[in-house]
Amino acid sequence: MQVTGLTLVRDDRVVFKDLHIQSNAHRLGIIGPNGAGKSSLLRALHGLASPSKGSAVIDAPTAFLFQSPDQQILFPTVEEEICFGLLQSGMPPAAARDKSQRMLAAMGCGDWMPLACDALSDGQKQWLALMALLVLEPKTLLLDEPFASLDLLRSQRLARHMWSLPQRLVVSSHDLDSLAQCDEVIWLNEGRLIMQGTPREVISAYRASASQ
Repeated sequence: MQVTGLTLVRDDRVVFKDLHIQSNAHRLGIIGPNGAGKSSLLRALHGLASPSKGSAVIDAPTAFLFQSPDQQILFPTVEEEICFGLLQSGMPPAAARDKSQRMLAAMGCGDWMPLACDALSDGQKQWLALMALLVLEPKTLLLDEPFASLDLLRSQRLARHMWSLPQRLVVSSHDLDSLAQCDEVIWLNEGRLIMQGTPREVISAYRASASQ
């Protein structure tokens, strides 16, 4: 990941001004309080936010998991949702359906294909949103608060699966214990890079600052 002189303005608010970050970590965590710029950095990396100056670049192709699955899920049924990206890439419908079914089965959701998305719980919707990305086999996953809509057991299940993925991960989260499994963590506050280093170093410093 290479962030060079990134300046980003949203709704007349300066989110970043001349931000510089470089990381080669395969598992990168992003921490910071609400409003620190975590989601905005992920959006800039995925091309969803256009900087006024500078650039934010990461290995492509990337896939972006929104904090709320309702922001991501577009179609009425699971089959339509999980097949959509494959069909858009030019895959024949029968092949797209077969690959989608295999993805669902591998995730323990083999009977989901005919279900209505509205009938799923928030946690199930989060799983669906993730599977609809994974079926496309992206090189990098950008995950914005992936545990936000999950209870403890589903959070633990997602974390186990997430950290076992071969893709490069950039994860924004308030779940500091989960991010301890990252190779590197960056701490943002008010659009500034406060600290970058090992999870032990950065998370310890962040916790210490929050207790003051």
